[in-house]
Parts: sequence; C-alpha cells; structure tokens
Amino acid sequence: PYTIVERIRIREASNDSLRSLERSNLMVSADLSYRISRGLTLYGELLVDDYATESADMPNRIGYQLGFRSERPFRSNRSSGARYIRLLGEYTRVRNYTYSVEYAQDFIYRDRPLGYVLGPDVENVTLEAVHDISRDWQIRSSGDFTNHGEGRLGVPWFRSQGAVSTVGLSGIVEERREVWSDVRWLPRDNVDLSVGVGFRRIHSEGNILGRDRSAWLGRIAADLRY
Repeated sequence: PYTIVERIRIREASNDSLRSLERSNLMVSADLSYRISRGLTLYGELLVDDYATESADMPNRIGYQLGFRSERPFRSNRSSGARYIRLLGEYTRVRNYTYSVEYAQDFIYRDRPLGYVLGPDVENVTLEAVHDISRDWQIRSSGDFTNHGEGRLGVPWFRSQGAVSTVGLSGIVEERREVWSDVRWLPRDNVDLSVGVGFRRIHSEGNILGRDRSAWLGRIAADLRY
C-alpha cells in the first residue's frame, strides 16, 4: 500500500536522484451494502487500479464484485419443528493486468495480490446454501465456478503492446468447477465436526487445450476450541 512515509521520502529526494526514478501508483476501491429486507442483503464492490486516461491504448484495470446473502430463517409447518436456510451468492470479475504496472509499483505482496485472492484475468461465481436441520446438525452445499484467462499476476501491460482489450478473458480459458456437500455436527459452541463429499472438473487446465481432468473428493474437518 502507498504510505505517507513513502510519499515524504520521494518529495524530499532531489530531482536528479530518487524522485526521477520512482513513480507512484494508486489503487482505490468502494463498496456498498444495502439491506432490502430483514432477511436479504445485497452488496457490491468496485476496484480501480488504472483507468485509460493517459492513452487510448491503455487497458482499464478494474475489478468488481456483486453478491447477496439471505440470513432470515424459513420456517416449516412440519411437526419436527423449525427449519433454517441461509443462502449466499457472489460474482467476481477482475480484468487482466490488474495489480501490475510496467514501472514495477505493483500491488503484490509475497506473490499474492493486495485484493482478490485469485488475481487478475478471472471471473468467479460462488454459491452456498446452509440448512439447519436441528440445533446440532447442519447440511451445507456449495459450488465454486471459476474461469481463468492466460493473464498472470505480476505480468503488466506494456505500451509497446499497443491497444489491448480486457473486457473478456484472454487466450485459452481454464474452466474449473467444484461442488461440495457437507454434514456438520455442532453439539457444543466449541465443537464443530464435519464430513463432506465433492466433485471437481477442470477443462483446459493451465490454459492448455485438451488438458482435462475430473475427480471425486472427500474431506473431514474438526474444529475444537478451548
């Protein structure tokens, strides 16, 4: 992140030394959350790394996220008692070249973006449904659907490339689909045990045509707090 100390250091440097070698880079974001009703909330976020103001060839380096969550329980008239369902849906899109610039003032720390965890040139849809069967038992189903272009974190756009569009994903697109169903047991506030089964399918893995694979998955988790 851009710090005050860094700004002062550059301003105090002489014009023929550090000040002429370094350029600042600014990234801004804004988020909005709107509660439509007691049980439904919509939210979104816009991130702007760079917008095409210096040159018409410069691609817009932006990202955005839209989502909803339903937290209001739905009650059943069955004799077995109340049923609770919680829903979450989220769409995220980060355009290629985001977080990176040709003069190396990148928004990257330890090989990770200072923003969306999957990096640039990606779009993702996340869905989740949680059903509270009883006080102690819960069923959770989730899906994660990701498309990733050939763009990579730390690879910037250079002026020598000319005009480049970042509206769509670049090159060969890797498609990753993963769904899970878990059963959770929460007998106490500090005990959380779960077992789940899932399925993963990857098309054009590593952005290579014909490299496809799929597999059934399983997982066991235990969370004990003292």
